[in-house]
Amino acid sequence: MVRDTLVDFFADLSALEGDFVVYDDGYRPRHFSYGEMAGMARAFALRLRASGIRKGDRVLVWSENRPGWIGGALGMHP
Repeated sequence: MVRDTLVDFFADLSALEGDFVVYDDGYRPRHFSYGEMAGMARAFALRLRASGIRKGDRVLVWSENRPGWIGGALGMHP
């Protein structure tokens, strides 16, 4: 299988075990597995579709710096 973009690796990454992201918010570190990040991406993609947003639409995402950005970035790709 040819992989040209990071999104092409999505299925392979979601099957891996272990920590993908460790986020320390200054209070405590939180660990997110590959599967959890893939779940975030899928959930975000479903919410975009449920809101009627389609390929080519413009969306502004505003948030503090957090691990969900990675899931959101992957979830915005078809």
